[in-house]
Amino acid sequence: MRGANHIDYYVAPSKKFKSIILRAVLTLPMNKRHAAQGALLPHLLRRATAKHPNIALLSRYCEELYGTTVKADVRRLGRLQQLSISMRCPSPRYLGRGDFEKIADLLYEVLCEPLVEGKAFSQTVFESEREQLLNDIRGQLDARSEYAIRKAVEASFPAGSPYGIPDYGSERDVEELDNRALFAFYRSLLARAPLAFYVSGDVNAQTCIALLSKRFSDMARTRPNALPKNEVAPAPRAVRSKGEKHKIEQSFVVLTHATGINVVSREFAALQYADAIFGRMQASRLFRVVREQHGLAYSVGSFVSSATGLSVAYAGVEPEHAGEVQRLVRHELERLKKSGFDQKEFSAARNMVIEDYLIDQDSPGAPISSLLVQQSVGHVLSAAEEYRRLRAVKPADVRAVLAHYRPCAVYRLGP
Repeated sequence: MRGANHIDYYVAPSKKFKSIILRAVLTLPMNKRHAAQGALLPHLLRRATAKHPNIALLSRYCEELYGTTVKADVRRLGRLQQLSISMRCPSPRYLGRGDFEKIADLLYEVLCEPLVEGKAFSQTVFESEREQLLNDIRGQLDARSEYAIRKAVEASFPAGSPYGIPDYGSERDVEELDNRALFAFYRSLLARAPLAFYVSGDVNAQTCIALLSKRFSDMARTRPNALPKNEVAPAPRAVRSKGEKHKIEQSFVVLTHATGINVVSREFAALQYADAIFGRMQASRLFRVVREQHGLAYSVGSFVSSATGLSVAYAGVEPEHAGEVQRLVRHELERLKKSGFDQKEFSAARNMVIEDYLIDQDSPGAPISSLLVQQSVGHVLSAAEEYRRLRAVKPADVRAVLAHYRPCAVYRLGP
């Protein structure tokens, strides 16, 4: 629901959990100018507040509030960047009188009352967090498979597209960040960016919304601009091919395919089955053919982006086998599209997809994560409808979805 000051509130009550997750999310369009600022900001807010001017004092106060934890996060969601401060605490029914109000006060404090020096953040905290962000960017290659996948996704979209902007901005962007400019950017976000609170767990929705609405009623905000919606990845006229060479021993091959289907589509449930058969489950085609039959990969698999429908197939291989693995991945997808799959594969995919969904629902953060993705494409489904769609998938639906796969990009990382 939309509350005062143009703030939205979403609550997913559940008595399955004895704790709750309370998350404040600022969302902005992904662009090169602000990517690095957005990447740094939540971590800086998490470090110090006016009342608790260092991380030790803030952590000590959290312990007094029944071990409440505070987490800062920056999430790239297609063409959007989401900055969040999350708190996890016991359900209000396990707290003392007035303690949940104190936790709401702490969220307000972290989000709205940072440690300030003049018209800037604490210079010590700013420099420390900027150096940590630089280290994270410089160390991205250490997680080679994640790095290769990220680069392949960037290569899958046209040059200049928001999808192609690095998640945290470039190293140079971070090095050139200015403390005063970042503080001004922060103030503008509080006033103008879409702001929403998400609560999941054992909580009364009306009571929670009333409490948060009252606590954040003094924020001076204007009506936020509408955000762009995430769209399905387009299939290019020609496959984009990119690669990088570094001083590493193992190579990584990543192939992406546009499916034209994302979480807003009715076919998305069937797409999850197709992905499981292709490369996601342990008995997938890619695992059996590339790893077991030919013994060419250390790791191999696939996944599909809920927001863009981009299928990503990846493999870690010896450099001399990169070309052969690339050929096998393409061949197995084409074989699936032409010859289909057997009932055993379909049943295994069905069991895995449904079981994974049910396990995911046992996490208090799952309703929030699912809602954020769905909102980014402009269509929200209930958990009951998602589950109904998953159970209703038939083999013919999966075969129809496989026909939508179109080659998008190939990326190689190697020595």
